[in-house]
Amino acid sequence: MALTRLNNQALPAGSVLQVVVADGPNSDVSFTGSTFTDINLSASITPISTSSKILVKCNFVAASNNASAGSYALGLKILRGTTGIYETFRTPWAGSVTAVGQMAHLEYLDSPATTSATTYKVQAKNGSASGNVTAHMGNSNAQIILMEIAG
Repeated sequence: MALTRLNNQALPAGSVLQVVVADGPNSDVSFTGSTFTDINLSASITPISTSSKILVKCNFVAASNNASAGSYALGLKILRGTTGIYETFRTPWAGSVTAVGQMAHLEYLDSPATTSATTYKVQAKNGSASGNVTAHMGNSNAQIILMEIAG
């Protein structure tokens, strides 16, 4: 159970109220296309207060390729439920290779304004409609961490 009071005093803003950790599947998740797709990395948290912030942190390894068509861009997105709350694209220098692997680390501080159970998940996509994405490549470890921060 999360702690919200200490010696009958409210914890100050910025205090960590609870932490939820979920590991990824440790097996490849592969797909083709430029549509954001779930990579089986998610966790749920039930905030104690509507004024709390949720710090979402996730780490995984992903590769993007386009069979020499020139796009290695990897799109990444964090969702709260079905709503995208953070999105980024990574385009590494690739030279003349046909696939680029990279460590993905995302952090986002969300203000969900709820005390209902809330699920956060990660999606990925290739920058090209014909490009491939492999998340958790090589059966590497993956993790998502949710930290409730007092508002």
